[in-house]
Amino acid sequence: MKKVVFTVLVALIASCNSNNQQSENTSKMKEVIAIHDQVMPKMGTLARLARELNEKMEAEGENDEIEQAVKDLGAAKTNMMDWMRDFGGKFSADEILKGAEISDDKMKLLLEEEVEIIQVRDQILNSIQRAEILLAKE
Repeated sequence: MKKVVFTVLVALIASCNSNNQQSENTSKMKEVIAIHDQVMPKMGTLARLARELNEKMEAEGENDEIEQAVKDLGAAKTNMMDWMRDFGGKFSADEILKGAEISDDKMKLLLEEEVEIIQVRDQILNSIQRAEILLAKE
């Protein structure tokens, strides 16, 4: 009888730990997606600013600083698109959208993806800020 009670207790503890771990994994997935969702709407802004900077260069002549800003906007857009493609290849729709269970190996990937999307977010925001400053200059 003691063995049965002990086995049941061990199973319950393992189940609770598993549920807590899955909850943490689901929460981490939501955090990563939230970072993506923060900057995804800015993709149109990247294109608009690149167009406006190119128009400014046409009107004012060649400008290395503006050329670099246009390249930075393009690189930010490309990096976001690459991140989304890679992320979608590593995780299923159920894992991304429905909170499906994530293995320990995939959790390691998710943590790496979090670092990457933070870098992409920062690149997008910084390139937008720099472009807006250049466009404000007369």
